[in-house]
Amino acid sequence: MQNTYVDPHISADKKQFIVTLQNVEQGHYPLNQTQSIESNWATSYQITRNAHNLTFTFALKPGVSRFTPMIGGGDQIAFTFQ
Repeated sequence: MQNTYVDPHISADKKQFIVTLQNVEQGHYPLNQTQSIESNWATSYQITRNAHNLTFTFALKPGVSRFTPMIGGGDQIAFTFQ
């Protein structure tokens, strides 16, 4: 199965970036736990599973309002944030 991402978006209140990875095989993921991260665009993330899909929800730092997809598909995805 090919991994792909769908529906990357910033929530209407500009507080979250949400993206779903499709066709993800079983693995050990920190599901339904808030994980702190150090970045210039987000403070934490949470992963939820729905069948073979994983949805990543990132808590955005104030001022982040746009993103650009850089890589998509296969085993890598990347976005830049402004």
